[in-house]
Amino acid sequence: MAALSINNYNPMIDFIVYQQARNGKVMTPKTIDSPGCLANKQILIVDDIEMNYLVTANVLEQYGAQCRYASSAAQAIDMLECSPQGSINLILMDIQMPEMDGLQATQWIRNNMNLCALPILGYTSKGSWIDAGTVAHAAGMDGVLFKPVPPETLVQACESFLRSLPH
Repeated sequence: MAALSINNYNPMIDFIVYQQARNGKVMTPKTIDSPGCLANKQILIVDDIEMNYLVTANVLEQYGAQCRYASSAAQAIDMLECSPQGSINLILMDIQMPEMDGLQATQWIRNNMNLCALPILGYTSKGSWIDAGTVAHAAGMDGVLFKPVPPETLVQACESFLRSLPH
């Protein structure tokens, strides 16, 4: 892997590599395979700010993803309960939301819905990546992204976690 300068250092990529290594799978950063690398993947984006959803969905849909929106953690849980198991491939969960935050929602999903293999990536605009990664992992999240997320980082993170799923 090429040395990274401070200008293009990306802690999310380190976190992905760390998480994959913990599970015995080492994946390194790479360029995005193709415009269809997320083709037909159902991604649930949970964010109380609709503009964040629109921006995120716009990026992911360019790579073939089909995005669904929940404006709260409670709505996301309802959507998961009403969806056939396996119909949602990945969740992008805002960590900072009113009422039930993304950490509480992730714990609830992991503890009550038998969805331990479903990748849940938190995303937030606050805190250090070390603290957020530790707290998110303890809640059951598989990784953390920081807003604003560069489009390539967003797609790489989603693609990486989707590839790690058993087929």
